[in-house]
Amino acid sequence: MTIENTIKDLLTTCCKPEVLELRNDSHKHIGHVGVNDALNSHFSLTIVSAEFHGKSRVQRHQMIYECLKELMDNPIHALSIHAYTPEEQETLNQKER
Repeated sequence: MTIENTIKDLLTTCCKPEVLELRNDSHKHIGHVGVNDALNSHFSLTIVSAEFHGKSRVQRHQMIYECLKELMDNPIHALSIHAYTPEEQETLNQKER
């Protein structure tokens, strides 16, 4: 199983997302500290879940880090997170139209 699949599986179990987009950005960080040979260290995440209702941005990030705790630091070195409720995502989508 790839690290991307492992991340998605863990987040699906913990956060029950309606949308989960994970991008491996490791290739942009070649030569930086923390980039491993497999190029599976830097990720960008967009996740939409009703589980985020009533939670602050910090609490949402804490939920995600808790889900991924076994992967943080190794192999994940950096994780950019965009976490929204379904309503927030809909508002963003309307603004982009």
